[in-house]
Amino acid sequence: MEKITRSKLTIILQYKDRYDYACRWLKFAYSNCCPFEIIVADGSSSKDIEKYIKKNKLSSRLKIKYLKSDYDQTFKVYYKKILNALCFVKTPYVLLADDDDFYNFKNIKECIYFLEKDQSIVTCGGQTANFKILDGNLKGKKVLLDNANKNDFKNNSLLENLEEYLLLHKGIYYNIHRIKDYKRAWSISSKYNLSPRMCELFIEMYILTSGKAKILPIITYYRQFDHTHNNSIKLENDFFDEMMKYNWHRDLNIVLDTISIKLAKFNKMDHNDIKNKLLEHCKKFFTPWIINNLDIKGDGYYKKNLRKLMLMSVLRNSIWGNLFLMFGRLKSYFKHCIFIQKHDKENTRTFSTFLKNYKKQI
Repeated sequence: MEKITRSKLTIILQYKDRYDYACRWLKFAYSNCCPFEIIVADGSSSKDIEKYIKKNKLSSRLKIKYLKSDYDQTFKVYYKKILNALCFVKTPYVLLADDDDFYNFKNIKECIYFLEKDQSIVTCGGQTANFKILDGNLKGKKVLLDNANKNDFKNNSLLENLEEYLLLHKGIYYNIHRIKDYKRAWSISSKYNLSPRMCELFIEMYILTSGKAKILPIITYYRQFDHTHNNSIKLENDFFDEMMKYNWHRDLNIVLDTISIKLAKFNKMDHNDIKNKLLEHCKKFFTPWIINNLDIKGDGYYKKNLRKLMLMSVLRNSIWGNLFLMFGRLKSYFKHCIFIQKHDKENTRTFSTFLKNYKKQI
């Protein structure tokens, strides 16, 4: 493998008011001799992280550039922060990192090698290792690792790759991307001021309309999960909250329209046909998020009813589905026999007879 230099990749560390996490990330970078350029995109309320960089003389240890932007109190300002950072990227490849993300720099070089070798590949990454620190948020002796295995998007059809992405939830957001495609995707997202989740969805889909994705069988990305703080853009992992807070109907239509029009140029199909196909797959894409965000803990009527509905749905659609339906019919029959009042039985019988013998009148 040819030597991969820092001139090939820029890592953008997006930062906002999580000082301890950002310090930990930077210490990991210089402790592991990060060979790539780093841009710290700071949208926080202070310049504390710049002071940390100067105090620890990180500029002499790392190729690092600090960019202070306005306080990104809204997602619109956050867009400006990221687009501003992208303007300073002079390398052919870029990687966007949160301050609770870590990377294996040696394995990232492998990703760059594949991007250099094959121009049909527009994004390359490896496997993700999710980790949880059991005895703290920032550090601890007990660390739980859980790998999330992913595969390539290697179909010659870009539409098939997109359909596979939506069905299997194989994200590429934290891959190494070609700067041209990545910057264009962020510009379009900013133009329409897409909501946070839709922005991420659009960027991944846009990248996959530009070429193939290579996923290597090596860990490149370590992602911390299940800690008390939300991420660096202050986006909480509450799917329902987002659906109600942002204009999802508008955003989803913008995403699918833009993607389908671009795909139509390659697939020789009507873009509306492509959009309808993608819409059906989006239903499946969002379903796990909806299920995972159901809060079914607690003793109140609402929570108990949710658990009951979920259990009934699982049973109804399991291998015991027929048995469940039979039990439901028996339960309905006995309830009818036991609880219906005697003077209502004749009326009920008349009503049932009508339904059984009903014929549509001409």
